Amino acid sequence: MKIKKKPKPNTNEFDAFREILQTHQTTIFQFVYRMVGNRADAEDLTQEIFWKAYRKLDTFEEDSSLSTWIHRIASNTCLDHLRKKQHQTEYVDDWELLEYRINLPPVKNTLDIVIQQENLEQVQVSLAKLPEKQRLVFLLYYQQDLSYREIAEILQIPLKTVGTYLHRSRSQLRTSLETIWKEEF
Repeated sequence: MKIKKKPKPNTNEFDAFREILQTHQTTIFQFVYRMVGNRADAEDLTQEIFWKAYRKLDTFEEDSSLSTWIHRIASNTCLDHLRKKQHQTEYVDDWELLEYRINLPPVKNTLDIVIQQENLEQVQVSLAKLPEKQRLVFLLYYQQDLSYREIAEILQIPLKTVGTYLHRSRSQLRTSLETIWKEEF
C-alpha cells in the first residue's frame, strides 16, 4: 500500500496560504476561544483548523466565500472538540474578550471593577451552559458579526433554524442572568 504525500507547495500556493492565515487567524482564534473557553485548547484548535484548511485548499470552491469556508472548518472542529470534552464545563479566562460586546457601564472605582468582573464571569458561565449549536450561532452572530445567511452556510442549516437558535440562546441567557442577578440583589 502506497502512502500518498501532498506534493511540496509551490511558492504561489504557499504565499496564498500565508495571506489567508494572516487575514483570518485572529478572527478564527477569537471564535474558537469563545467556543472552547480555554486559551491553550483554542491555540491548538486554531492550528489544527488552518492545517485542515491547508490540506483541503484544493477542495475550496471559488464561488463561495473563503471566510465562510474557514468558519465551517472551525465550527466543525470546535464541535468535535466539545463533544470529546462534553462532560467538562470550562469558561473563558480572559474577560476582556467579552467586554467589547457587553454594554456595561464605565468603570468608576475598584468596587465597579469587581462588580463588572463578576458580571462578565456570570455571562460566560451562562454562555457555557447553552447547547453547543445555540452557543455556536450566538458567537458567530455577536462575536464574528456574521449574517444569518453566512451562519446558515457555515453550519449547513436552514436560515430559519439560525433565527430559532439565536432566539433561544438570547432567551436562555436572559433567563439565566436574570435569575443570577435577582439572587444577588
